[in-house]
Order: sequence, then structure tokens, then C-alpha cells
Amino acid sequence: MVPADYVFGFAIALVVALNLYLGPRIESGRVATQWDPNGEPTWYAPKWIAMWGMIAFMAAVRLLIWLASTYAPPAALST
Repeated sequence: MVPADYVFGFAIALVVALNLYLGPRIESGRVATQWDPNGEPTWYAPKWIAMWGMIAFMAAVRLLIWLASTYAPPAALST
């Protein structure tokens, strides 16, 4: 495992812990996820998507990084 995997594992564990700790304290069923330049919310998502979707996004990005580093042609790596 590379050091980035340890950092990723810590980040995932932190997000899961914060979701479990702070999730029940959010009373609304919808959470603001996008704001306009004035600071007003412009888009809302269901709470479970806003909170747990981030973990899926993190895993997808890590998978993409792993795929790129594993299957990249050698010529593309030595520029």
C-alpha cells in the first residue's frame, strides 16, 4: 500500500464517523448543497444523498486514480 491509501482510508473513516455523529443532529430531511454568490442556497438534496453520496464519490475518484496509475501506458508516465 502506498501512503496515499493510508490517507484515503483515514479520510473515509473520518467522513463515516462524522456522518454517524452529526447526521442525527440535522433535523431537516433536505440539506443545502449549492449556494449562489450571495450565500443563499440554490439547490437542496435529500440528507442521505448529501451525506453518504460523498463517500461513494470519494471511492469513485480513488478507483479512477488507481485505474489511471495501473493501466497508463509507460510512455505517458515519462514526460
